[in-house]
Amino acid sequence: MKNSAQLFGLLLILMASVAVAAPTLPPAAPVHPVIDDYFGTQVVDNYRWMEKPGSPELAVWMKEQNDYTRSILDSLPGREALLQHIHQLDNRDIDRFNFVRRGQRYFYEVASPGAQLPVLYYRDGLKGDEHVLLDPSTLSKKPDTHYAIDYFMPSWDGRYVAYGISPGGSEQSVLHVLKVDNDKIQGEAGYRTAMRFSTCVSTSVRQACRHHR
Repeated sequence: MKNSAQLFGLLLILMASVAVAAPTLPPAAPVHPVIDDYFGTQVVDNYRWMEKPGSPELAVWMKEQNDYTRSILDSLPGREALLQHIHQLDNRDIDRFNFVRRGQRYFYEVASPGAQLPVLYYRDGLKGDEHVLLDPSTLSKKPDTHYAIDYFMPSWDGRYVAYGISPGGSEQSVLHVLKVDNDKIQGEAGYRTAMRFSTCVSTSVRQACRHHR
């Protein structure tokens, strides 16, 4: 409770500082009117030019916006201290979440202090040993590419886990089915499963159980 009050106080100070530290307005976006006629009603769109992919003008405006924002944030008194305090609170304890129980087997994700991404674990019984099922940090073969677990769903008997993994923050999940006892991936991968993972997961788990009993 005390930490929350201190954090809230620091946030109030920073909010007040923003009003004082921003004497100038952010860069204005260029206006290029485009007029559409909808059944006799004219609608003006001043910023449709922003929809053009790779627009040099848009790139310049976005950089100006970023530079302006950066200058305001970097000038805030106490910002660095607040950031360090947030990191200390965030990295104080191990966080376990997204628990799913199948019989006496428990599946869940673990976010350890300082870790960039959560890891998928399981244990047999509440007091059983923790076992790593999937650590996304071990999947990358390139230092500039990371993988994230988008979702997971165990089979009803807890022998298999279907999970979605996506590279580089793309959210374009690739679906796999993993056999828990030997950590082996079953069958083929399913691509672009982010928007329909519920159906894909349940179907893949059923098929894996059917073919590997």
